[in-house]
Amino acid sequence: MELRTEIFEKNKFVEGRILSKKIICEDIAIFDILLEKQLNARPGQFIMLWIPGFGERPFSPTKTGKIMQLAVKKRGVFTKKLFGLEKRAYVGVRGPYGKPFKTKNVKSACIIAAGIGIAALVRLAEELAFLGADVDLIYSAKKFKQMVFLQRLNRVCKVRKIQEKKCEKTLSTLKDLAKTKNYDYVYCCGPEPFMAVVSKECKSLGLKAQFSLEKRIKCALGICGCCAVGTKLLCKDGPVFSGKIAEKFLSEGIYEKES
Repeated sequence: MELRTEIFEKNKFVEGRILSKKIICEDIAIFDILLEKQLNARPGQFIMLWIPGFGERPFSPTKTGKIMQLAVKKRGVFTKKLFGLEKRAYVGVRGPYGKPFKTKNVKSACIIAAGIGIAALVRLAEELAFLGADVDLIYSAKKFKQMVFLQRLNRVCKVRKIQEKKCEKTLSTLKDLAKTKNYDYVYCCGPEPFMAVVSKECKSLGLKAQFSLEKRIKCALGICGCCAVGTKLLCKDGPVFSGKIAEKFLSEGIYEKES
């Protein structure tokens, strides 16, 4: 017990144990993690999850506090290892890091999520609703069964579910909504090609936007430079960027080329 605690403290992680693992479909699961001490994060910020002896990766917490929740898509060696952990397995958490979404004085907002990108946005929807904002959500996935947190989301915003592999329906829905809504912000997270198209559409419609870009973060401290995109560091200057900056990264291919 003392040795394990010493290892976590030496590596500057809060000790955690997996309370539950709920499999949503073949490649998506929701993990509840009981932490040794409470960690809080603003919507848009991220934490680093450590599997002792294996490595660490960034995730957007979908709940914070003494019990932290993560929505995970299995797509690489780390997430495959995470999916294989059993209940009560030990993990480490450090953070939170990065700049959060801006929500001050927002009265009307449209949130656009694709796939597991909803993980970075579910708590944002809840915060905006708590602050009294009118919130629309355009939520797309390749299959409806891959959608998560629908019950939570339906309580705080108007959800429009879309099943598609690209984003034509998402863009047409945004255009229709923008005709009658005066959005203060559009918030977006999803695969990079998806966000690139959404950023161009927001620019075309004259909509202010914020995008969450969390790819390739390694140290989360602004030291290693692995997450450098142009002159920015995703872990320190982001992961949330204004539509203008994100549109430059995404449309000019800077983000893709340096991934």
